[in-house]
Amino acid sequence: MELDTETSSSSFLGDLGPPIRRYPYKGPKQFLETVKMEQSRQEEFEASEWVLFSNETSSRPNNQMAVSRGRNWLFGDPSKLMSDARFWLSESNGDVQMVITIKIGRSLPNIVLESWELVDDRVKCQQVITVNKGRNNSAYVDGQPLVIRFDKLFLRPPNNRRETDISIDNTILNKIARDIWEEQEF
Repeated sequence: MELDTETSSSSFLGDLGPPIRRYPYKGPKQFLETVKMEQSRQEEFEASEWVLFSNETSSRPNNQMAVSRGRNWLFGDPSKLMSDARFWLSESNGDVQMVITIKIGRSLPNIVLESWELVDDRVKCQQVITVNKGRNNSAYVDGQPLVIRFDKLFLRPPNNRRETDISIDNTILNKIARDIWEEQEF
């Protein structure tokens, strides 16, 4: 599957510096195929870049998800992750209301997820979830399930009872962590 990509130059995204690869998608199946395609493209890509996924069927044109990737950011610098969170929340004019950062340990099997929001005009960490590897390849989660509020993701209140917050519980976090650690050969 080959999708046209574009660089974003309108709105605050154009100020990011390096080109932003943009993938429009129309539904969950196409989104997952696009993510897999982009992941395989990036396996040999060494530099950092922004990737923007935008839902073309959304009634709100700014219903998008941006992913920052890069070897230095993935394994690294907590201040860079916080700076990115601050940028997205402060410069998006309300189009971004939640940022999730993920720190993956390079030398130890440790993963830290943090959710950030703008509270009283200040960027504040709202949730911290830590996943560590224990004996027998088991993962230990410290913190509540990661909750992505519906209104923060879709920028509107839910319209019916099926439109709810997304809760990423310990079972899902354990599976993600084990997959990451297997890839890292821990």
